[in-house]
Amino acid sequence: MDQKTNKALHLFLNTATGFLGLVVILLAIGVSSAYKSASSINNPNDTIEVQGVGFINAVPDVARISFGHTTENKDLKIAQAELETITATALNSLKDYGIEEKDIEQQNYNAYPRYEYNANCKGIGCVEGNRELVSYEVSQTIQVTIRDIETAGEIVGLLGGSGVTQLSGPYFEIEDPSIYQQDARALAIEDAKKEAKILAKNLGVRLGRMVDFYENNSGYPMSYTRSSMGAADMAKEGDSIKEVSIPIGEDKVQVQVTLVFKIR
Repeated sequence: MDQKTNKALHLFLNTATGFLGLVVILLAIGVSSAYKSASSINNPNDTIEVQGVGFINAVPDVARISFGHTTENKDLKIAQAELETITATALNSLKDYGIEEKDIEQQNYNAYPRYEYNANCKGIGCVEGNRELVSYEVSQTIQVTIRDIETAGEIVGLLGGSGVTQLSGPYFEIEDPSIYQQDARALAIEDAKKEAKILAKNLGVRLGRMVDFYENNSGYPMSYTRSSMGAADMAKEGDSIKEVSIPIGEDKVQVQVTLVFKIR
């Protein structure tokens, strides 16, 4: 190969190497730029998180009362029969009043033996003796839903005079809180957006798009009671139990949300 050919080949190789080097450098810059851009998007330091709360006051639309009775007898069948008699009296009173069967629900029914142990004492010490059946205890608890809540106090008095020994309530509730929850959620989101604007201004940054949303689902209204008493306390006047006066009040349906915004 002559000298001119060698020079031409050497020049071509140098040029190709330089071109390939330039391509590699440009690709590296592009990858680095893309990585930085992706890192910037996913960087949690480029976001702010704010909370908002919204609530709606609503009047409860149902009341729930739990009532029950406990009987005791050494003969299980007799104890069960006595319980059924008392329970039937209470249920018939409710049905005569106009409470529908779908609004009467059994919560629990228990029947169990009660034993005692006779101590066997000899000298200075005692040992556990034989186990002896004392009686069977049978109990039942029923919940009634009252849709005309203005009559809750009257029904409490009605049940108190029916012979039941346990009575609690009424517990006032909103049967379908989702209706009010939607409005409460909208107020909570608006509250969070206001907080985000204030925070961004104080930080000297601008708000970008919202990138995440969380909702605290514990905002459902809790049932609560305006009155809880034993039937024995209510039966002091015998069978002539008067209507119990019970204020209904309001429930608060509350929703808490968290919004996450990009900042720039």
